Amino acid sequence: MKTRGHGIISSVDNIIETLPVTKTHIFIVVAAALGFMFDSMDTYIVSYECRRLLKSGISILSPTVC
Repeated sequence: MKTRGHGIISSVDNIIETLPVTKTHIFIVVAAALGFMFDSMDTYIVSYECRRLLKSGISILSPTVC
């Protein structure tokens, strides 16, 4: 059983490359993209509101956090 060069790794790569893209693959990519989008939007909203909370005195965070 070879693991280097043109052994098993090469044959697994060939098998994966020849498989067709299915609805499952598309679903996984779309789910990952939506997750990334919502996570990025959440980070943006928190960073935008952090300054406003510090100026109003509501936040207990130090200015170095935001």
